[in-house]
Amino acid sequence: MTVQTLAADVLDGLLTVWRADATLAAYGGRLRIHDGPPVDDRAPEIELWVGATGLEPEETVISGTQDFVTLGDAADDRDETIEIQNAVWVYSTTGGTDHGIATTRRTALAAFSAAAAAIRGSNLGIAALDPAAQVVAWELHQGEYVSGAGAVVSFTVRVTGQV
Repeated sequence: MTVQTLAADVLDGLLTVWRADATLAAYGGRLRIHDGPPVDDRAPEIELWVGATGLEPEETVISGTQDFVTLGDAADDRDETIEIQNAVWVYSTTGGTDHGIATTRRTALAAFSAAAAAIRGSNLGIAALDPAAQVVAWELHQGEYVSGAGAVVSFTVRVTGQV
């Protein structure tokens, strides 16, 4: 059976690139990279969620569009653009109210920046992709709580390729 989308390969490619990235690896045990929302221990200070943000109960995590390469293409070749929702979550129970939020915010933005740099211009190891993986949108969410401070950077990765 011919696969009609590169979506699964793209999700796997993001995981592979981010798990191999030296800058992200430098966070050591403070960072855990999850394929989708975590279902296990939420103990790490920093989490990178691939294909999930956790900000919406029923969120769209990946979307795509396709167009035929040429009109009436007998080979059925299609150009595909895929957008994947991801997030960096940071939580800290240390520091005062203002210090805690500033620290988590800066940590979340630094981890997000490392993830964005790791994929910029990459084909994620997928020959069918144009070397065009990039972050095209992001948002920062932050809050202080009785037990600490948290920050989330949700972001969209766009890739283009041919199916």
